[in-house]
Amino acid sequence: MAKVILDWKTAADFVTDAFVGAGVPREDAEICTDVLLESDRRGIESHGCNRFKPVYIDRIKAGIQSPTTNFEIIKETPTTAVVEYLLNLLNSDFEIWRKNNPDLSYTEFPFEIRKMGVTNPMFDFLKLNDISKTIISKHTAEKVYDELLAWAK
Repeated sequence: MAKVILDWKTAADFVTDAFVGAGVPREDAEICTDVLLESDRRGIESHGCNRFKPVYIDRIKAGIQSPTTNFEIIKETPTTAVVEYLLNLLNSDFEIWRKNNPDLSYTEFPFEIRKMGVTNPMFDFLKLNDISKTIISKHTAEKVYDELLAWAK
């Protein structure tokens, strides 16, 4: 098979247009594209365009991930992000359960050891950051400030 070389601008235009076609607002699509391509530029292909279709586009089409950045405060606790991140790692059903049950506490998730994947990564910084952003975005500005101030002391 011949090697295909694609210039960065063509790749960026394609990925941005595909995000927009999936319902992502253009400004957000451009940010997402920049992050994915920058990962590829830095040689971190596992978090670059390889994630474009199977993670972002497929999740948007399946209704697991919203193409827009609308959010609301559901619950405020400092450790919720880490706990929900760990539940995502340990049980692949959690992500779908969370989407279907946004108002329930993570403690109501029916965790089953037999559903733990044997090939799950021990630590995935991208997933932790995504989940942390989601949880932190639900806090008030005052709550974020107070938590950061307490942490920094």
